[in-house]
Amino acid sequence: MKQNQLELDREVLESIATLLRAFGDSTRLALLQELRSGEKSVMELVELIGGSQSNISKQLRLLFEAGLTKREKRANQVFYNIGESELVETICQGVCDKLNRDATSRRKQSFAI
Repeated sequence: MKQNQLELDREVLESIATLLRAFGDSTRLALLQELRSGEKSVMELVELIGGSQSNISKQLRLLFEAGLTKREKRANQVFYNIGESELVETICQGVCDKLNRDATSRRKQSFAI
């Protein structure tokens, strides 16, 4: 292992896997995308994304448990916002960059044939 790399114990690796699993669902990604523009209530998110209120709430709970969102209850509504905006932006940018590289590579290969 390189000198500047950390060796992580199993517990930390499990925490990382749990966090990354939070990005593994298109509804959760859509929720994060909507929350990038600012705080929204559960009902606003249901209207924007579609689906049932119970499913949207479940996905928001999973994002909250992963530490990616913050929530605040006001009267009879719950509002969410991104809690780790730098992390969300970094991961989203990294994934987008990879997809763009893959698409560019595929285009180059199709022209070479």
